[in-house]
Amino acid sequence: MTKAAEVARLLYRNDIPAYVDRAFQELNPGDSYIPGEHIRAICHKLECVLKGQIRRLLITMPPRHLKSHCASVAFTAWAL
Repeated sequence: MTKAAEVARLLYRNDIPAYVDRAFQELNPGDSYIPGEHIRAICHKLECVLKGQIRRLLITMPPRHLKSHCASVAFTAWAL
């Protein structure tokens, strides 16, 4: 494995916002992804869920803010 591939693998394993970005690019080629603070906030709360600090999480935001992508798609794959 090349050095760049190893660095990318470690980044995606340890940084969920980076993984969300990469997953979006993989699943939606050609679409623009604009990382915002709301993505970091969602990812932080999802990490708290994984650690057991939060037992219930409800994410309420307007449509098209990547709630489902973050919580149902990327987080599930990242956690596994």
